[in-house]
Amino acid sequence: TVTEMVEGEIATATKEVPRFAAGGVARSGGSSSSSSSSGNAAARIASRRGAAARYSRFEAEVAAMQRDSSTYCDEPEDAADFAAWRASSFSLAKVQPEVDKVMAGNAFMAELQSRIVPLLVEREDFWARYFYRLHKLQQKEEQRQQLAARAKQQQHDSEELGGWDDEDPQSPRGRPTQQQQEEQQQQQDQQQQNLQQHDP
Repeated sequence: TVTEMVEGEIATATKEVPRFAAGGVARSGGSSSSSSSSGNAAARIASRRGAAARYSRFEAEVAAMQRDSSTYCDEPEDAADFAAWRASSFSLAKVQPEVDKVMAGNAFMAELQSRIVPLLVEREDFWARYFYRLHKLQQKEEQRQQLAARAKQQQHDSEELGGWDDEDPQSPRGRPTQQQQEEQQQQQDQQQQNLQQHDP
């Protein structure tokens, strides 16, 4: 099947990447071009941070997505959303600068495209499915960052409250609310009236 063939090409491309990193030539669209890449995107990031650097969750998910045959062979499960995104946001000509950037900076993707496009997958389908899945991973990462920021803010607020003495009138928890202040004022007014009524 096409999926099995693509999986075979992914395995082969993965083995070819070290050769490119050593100064080999990456094939692209049937023509040869020099690749100055030091490997896939995650490897380049790791080299900048040092050999002991750990990939972020997002980088790991992108690397896994790039090596998943379903990325290129299958229509996304959320077909309606994919169709709407493709109609409104995707144009091969529009994303060509991003394609060039991926091809120049990621030897694996350059090798994989040369092996399966257009033999197994049409070029436009290849990149539409790739960028859509990248788009969904970016959305997922943004949601994670928002949740993390919200949790951090809640922890900060909790720590601020925890640092106050409840008996301190300046404490957010010790300070009376507007309603409590009004009730206290009413009680004081009532006591004053009672004193005036009993004053001979």
